[in-house]
Amino acid sequence: MKQISNWFVLSLFLAFYPFAAVVGVPISIIFSNTMVSLVLLIVFVFLFYRGYLGGGAAKLVCALSVWLGPTFDLVIFLVVTATILSVSYLFIRIIRKHQSSGYIQLLIFPSAAGAFAFAFIGSEMYTYAEKFVVDNSLFQL
Repeated sequence: MKQISNWFVLSLFLAFYPFAAVVGVPISIIFSNTMVSLVLLIVFVFLFYRGYLGGGAAKLVCALSVWLGPTFDLVIFLVVTATILSVSYLFIRIIRKHQSSGYIQLLIFPSAAGAFAFAFIGSEMYTYAEKFVVDNSLFQL
């Protein structure tokens, strides 16, 4: 069974901090985003131990939630990801006629990545990045 690498998830989580420093995100937003991520980690680890989802999903949601913070974008990300995963899981279960579907965890990354990209475009972090690019005259001919 393929698993989501701990190094990948840790890198994704830690990449937020240099990004936030470079684009000028206030420390209060960095702190609140980190707290939301830690709370979600606790919730998702509990769900993992109860057997409702895989450990890779718990880690990946935590790593991506630090980028979105306590916003409606995070809610969109969680709802879209949960919906895609639920439908994918049911679809695979129907196809395999109730066989073991160990590879369902492979669907978490594309689902989460798509939902994250969708939510990030309207998020506060995207606004800071856009302002940084414009203020520093990056990508102008």
